[in-house]
Amino acid sequence: MATDSPQWKALERARTADPSLLSSDLTLVEDSIRAFADLRDPASALELFARAWRGWLTSGRLDGGRRAAGLALAIPGSANVVPWYCRALYADGVLAFRQGDQAGSLERNNEALRVAREKRDAQGEAEALTGLARIALRDGDYERVIATATHARGVAHSAGDASFDAAPLHLLAAGVRLTKDYVRARELYRESLELNRRLQRPAGVAMEEHNLGWVSLHLGDVDAAEEHFRNASERAADPNAIAWRSLNAAGIALARGRRQEARAAYASGKEQLRALQQQADPDDRFELEWMEAALEDAARSGGTS
Repeated sequence: MATDSPQWKALERARTADPSLLSSDLTLVEDSIRAFADLRDPASALELFARAWRGWLTSGRLDGGRRAAGLALAIPGSANVVPWYCRALYADGVLAFRQGDQAGSLERNNEALRVAREKRDAQGEAEALTGLARIALRDGDYERVIATATHARGVAHSAGDASFDAAPLHLLAAGVRLTKDYVRARELYRESLELNRRLQRPAGVAMEEHNLGWVSLHLGDVDAAEEHFRNASERAADPNAIAWRSLNAAGIALARGRRQEARAAYASGKEQLRALQQQADPDDRFELEWMEAALEDAARSGGTS
């Protein structure tokens, strides 16, 4: 096949992490995966999807990402493509999770775990365990989150690659946070923040600044929370992060007793999230429910400040 064809050019751009391909040109990526599928080329299709899937996640165009995953994973011989089959299974599991498809995410991650262990793929095993921890988080089984994420970290440490540890460390912090052990959660999020800095992952840095903001709020350190939220806002500009700017502002206003301001910011942020048509991650959903309850309490008590 000619290497100057559109699908090969797309794959080469994905290999260089071309930001325009991974955000604005997702239709080209999907079309290229379809072209590879027509050519019965599972290796190229799976690699392209596995390298580009975060574009669908951050843009909120989850349906397109799942279509692309389905095309790549269905090509005959795809299960024999190492390591991209596992990477694609995990990625589709994340997209399914964000859509609220727990059963689909569970199926993808269980298959990824089976294949990763069969192929002795440490990264694949750590990712699949992380995916299973994420599912447990939405199920509200926080002890299972902590146990599964800890297992995933053990796999990552055994492999000797710090990058494998980023996702399970984040899930461990989230599980601990939702048990309301905010002191320990803050320690873990700080560790995750520093790891993402070392790995030069700005999206991960922004995510953990956001999470540290909420943990700081629950610990009563409003000034630290405000600083973390400001740092997160400076580093992330995807639609979900933009919606949370308003919600973070609502949390700060609530903590400072500015209830009317908090209500307006909360309503604005919720409307922006609703327009994205995504299910909030469990840790974010917890904060939404916490703010809603606090605002209802304020309304009942007649607070209007």
